[in-house]
Amino acid sequence: MSTQPSAAHNDAHDNEQSSLFAIFKIFFGLGWVSFGGPAAHIGYFRNTFVEKLGWLSDEEYAQIVA
Repeated sequence: MSTQPSAAHNDAHDNEQSSLFAIFKIFFGLGWVSFGGPAAHIGYFRNTFVEKLGWLSDEEYAQIVA
């Protein structure tokens, strides 16, 4: 019996780490260039998460920031 993780397990772990790094980069970039206080941040976040990335709909974003 092998104690080595399977190739599928390694691929899933690599994908998870690359996804987490991608999310980190997005939030780091937003934090780095977001000037103007909370009102400006809401606009930057909406532009990124709704328009550019499509992670949320306008309705979902409105519920999150409400």
